[in-house]
Amino acid sequence: MTKRHQKNWRSFFLEGSKFKTDLYAAVFRLPSCRENATKTALLAQLFLLGCKRYPSVQALERKAEEMYGALWDISVVQKGAETLLILSAQTLRCVSKQEVISFLREIWLSPLVQEEAFKQEQVEAAKEKLLQRLALLQDDKRYAAKKSCMELLEGTPMAVCADGYPQDLDKIDGRGLYAYYQEVKERAQLLTFFCGEESEKQTAAELAKALCQEQKEMYSYDTQIKMQPQEVKYGKAEEKIAQSRMAMLFWLQAGTDYETEAANRCAVTMLGGSGDSMLFQTIREEKGLCYYVGAKMIPMANCMLAEAGIAAQDAERAQKETENTVRQLAEEKPSYTKLRQTKSMLLRQLEDAQEEQFSCLDMMVEDVLLGRSAEVQDRKRAIRKVNAAAVKRAAKQMRLSAVYLLCGQEAEQ
Repeated sequence: MTKRHQKNWRSFFLEGSKFKTDLYAAVFRLPSCRENATKTALLAQLFLLGCKRYPSVQALERKAEEMYGALWDISVVQKGAETLLILSAQTLRCVSKQEVISFLREIWLSPLVQEEAFKQEQVEAAKEKLLQRLALLQDDKRYAAKKSCMELLEGTPMAVCADGYPQDLDKIDGRGLYAYYQEVKERAQLLTFFCGEESEKQTAAELAKALCQEQKEMYSYDTQIKMQPQEVKYGKAEEKIAQSRMAMLFWLQAGTDYETEAANRCAVTMLGGSGDSMLFQTIREEKGLCYYVGAKMIPMANCMLAEAGIAAQDAERAQKETENTVRQLAEEKPSYTKLRQTKSMLLRQLEDAQEEQFSCLDMMVEDVLLGRSAEVQDRKRAIRKVNAAAVKRAAKQMRLSAVYLLCGQEAEQ
């Protein structure tokens, strides 16, 4: 990785000669807050509809085809306490770098504006697109897990829904949205990334210079969610889902370095990261308290999310068994064989991620936000160094923070 740095922008190069395509990404860093969530999501939909030079979806598609079928997008992603607005393009290597940069610049800096406001008809079209997207998300099986996670993290920036809130849309007009866009341009730090051949590594800096504007005071950033010491919170809601779900949030040992993350990841994986995990074997196979159970780390939130598909009446027992299983890992060192299998699985996952450009980008973005080296070998080295004592120590520092039960249709039968 190489990087260049200015006050309001930073650029990064990812060696990607093994890929057949080049990947460009401009990441605008925004503090997560409820007030601006829907405006940010709406901006993404608005820019997908056109700009001055390419004033329609069809015009944008024609230009992408001229660049040998380039794929481009603008999306919103939650990372810890930040919301990232990401403008990206993936092109064949033969496509001119300057042509791609010019295309992305037109989209970002030349939107369809009339008298210091976005055109209202385009804003209304963007609202329709966002409503459709939100409806599709609610039909997605993963939505229940996402809602549980946001409820569990209430009181932190990660409780903000980066996809937006339908009830906010009537309050947003073209003038107000344009004012917010201007604020983003003036205050958001810009991170640019280019994944391609070493000889073109200056492309990331060129992209930053093309997109960056004169800035006022930059936003302040507090990237990682910090532990909230408090009594365990309990929540319950009903959803139109076929099966009740219980979600439990555990805070993990603090630290953004690779070594701490590797120990946490090993502990979480042993607890619930596979079909022979401790939670699956205990709660599903031995006790028969759930249909499925698993656990995962929430990126940049310093916490573990344990989830189970259960009958609502078994929720209390399932919670107790989950806590007992965490306690067991904290008291008994894992076997050499189990630890070796876990580390091998994590290393394979890392190697698989390196074979996909957007996964490489995602890992680097997290590393940059956390101030780490962004070297994959450092991640691998940290995983290999994890020993049984480190896993036991990580499990000891797990603290249950919140429990949330989504009652499904089976609870009503």
